[in-house]
Amino acid sequence: RQLTIQLASNQNRPCSAWNFTIHEYAEDGPERTGKTLYNFCPRQKIANYSLPFQLNVVVIKLTAMSSIPPEFQIKWRSQIVRANTRTAMSVPVLSSQTTRVSPVTMATVLL
Repeated sequence: RQLTIQLASNQNRPCSAWNFTIHEYAEDGPERTGKTLYNFCPRQKIANYSLPFQLNVVVIKLTAMSSIPPEFQIKWRSQIVRANTRTAMSVPVLSSQTTRVSPVTMATVLL
């Protein structure tokens, strides 16, 4: 299974205003977060993150230190590679989208 996450924002704000971090899921870690995999700042506008193969549970943490609500989109896609005797191809299994424009101070999403 291959998980791809897309984070996007139309805001031009510094990382200190708000940002996302994508962490490995850790049952016993603080806030169930393990090793940090990626960081997203709103000035990046859009970023696609392909997670390591077979890592399909992560924590997406939003940290906001601003009175202006963050505006962002989170999309993810999970693919399973199935092979037969002739070809191997990616088959889209799950696709989802979340759009948020309301005030958030911290959010955690388990995928």
